[in-house]
Amino acid sequence: MAGRSLRLGSCLLGDASGLGRSAFSAGLFLPVVLSRPERTVPQQPGAVVSPADGKVTDVSALTDGGEKRTRISIFLSVFDVHVNRSPIAGTIRDVRYQRGKFLDARSPLCAEQNEQNIVTVEGDRQAVVFKQIAGLLARRIVFYPRLEIAWSVANGSV
Repeated sequence: MAGRSLRLGSCLLGDASGLGRSAFSAGLFLPVVLSRPERTVPQQPGAVVSPADGKVTDVSALTDGGEKRTRISIFLSVFDVHVNRSPIAGTIRDVRYQRGKFLDARSPLCAEQNEQNIVTVEGDRQAVVFKQIAGLLARRIVFYPRLEIAWSVANGSV
């Protein structure tokens, strides 16, 4: 098979040794993206922590349902850990799935048009709404627990 190419779907993989190199690279890369590293969570009452590892790309004010809120957008590159954590201690009150597009996650349009989960966590003194937004490369969103609304979470828990 030397010198021949393998075609799987519309993806050209090259010769068999190239396939081995691709599988090896994926084997090194995926454990980083799918890992769950430990995080130190502040113990102060009312503390809000980042729900994701990534780069803050926007901090802006918005009005949602008549309430003023602050939006903090965090972009996760392919090299960031793709695990979300609860930003506050509290109870998950709502999880809404919204079908949508798969625009580049760096686009301002993706927050409204892309496929996403919208999660509301209600704490003692505040509620936090965060979105998990699919993008051009990360096209699948998995949220646990799916049907168990009113599920208690600790601050920073996965």
